[in-house]
Amino acid sequence: MSYKEATTLFTLIEDGNWQESIRCAKRYPNEARTWVYRNEDNRGGILWKMLPLHAAITLEAPVQVVRAVVDAYPAAAKEKDDQGNLPIHLASNHYDPDDEVIAFLIGVYPEGIGRNDGMKGLCIVDYDHNSPELHKLILIRSWQEVVMRVDIHPIEAATWTLKMDRNGRVELRFLAIHLAIAYDAPLPVIESLIKAFPQSIKCVDDKGMIPLKRELSKKNQRREVLRSLLKSMIYTEGGMEKFTTNISQHIM
Repeated sequence: MSYKEATTLFTLIEDGNWQESIRCAKRYPNEARTWVYRNEDNRGGILWKMLPLHAAITLEAPVQVVRAVVDAYPAAAKEKDDQGNLPIHLASNHYDPDDEVIAFLIGVYPEGIGRNDGMKGLCIVDYDHNSPELHKLILIRSWQEVVMRVDIHPIEAATWTLKMDRNGRVELRFLAIHLAIAYDAPLPVIESLIKAFPQSIKCVDDKGMIPLKRELSKKNQRREVLRSLLKSMIYTEGGMEKFTTNISQHIM
């Protein structure tokens, strides 16, 4: 279905009308299985193609909306958009992903966890089954090997490692930089991780912390690491301006 004739469910999701989206998915479940596409102007090709579930996750709908859409069309969790992304891929490709959404999607389709071969940006892997080699090296504090590894495989710096608890909730979720800070990695290691994936400095782990905040939360803060993280920060909402006052008290 063309975007110009998009279903009511798709339009409600696009507008961020979450309560009505839930009602619509329950009342008109067939709309949850209706693909919507948009053509490139004057070229005839497809600009994008997605289901309401892909749209809901891309627009960061709450888990209640995601659950309602999946209940209406369970197979949607296994469907790929025009870029080859499953819903779980889209859910993981956020700087501050919703752990409830991630846990729900994994519960529905656990085989979907991992990276789409053509995917750019963030992805999620399982802590117990396919944790990146980079993370394993950080855990044993093999710092020289960490620097070498991230130089050859920078994509691992953009990989969330996820651990679920027995109740199907997210217990741990972190990037290499969060783990490196927790394990007191030396400054060259921190800087190599930032170089590999600059956006990691604004990524929020399961504790609600960006790397800078994680370093600030430690008893023995390292000024050189704080300065490096601060220097690398990008001015975004919820970014540097939120921490400027607290930071200045520690490193100035």
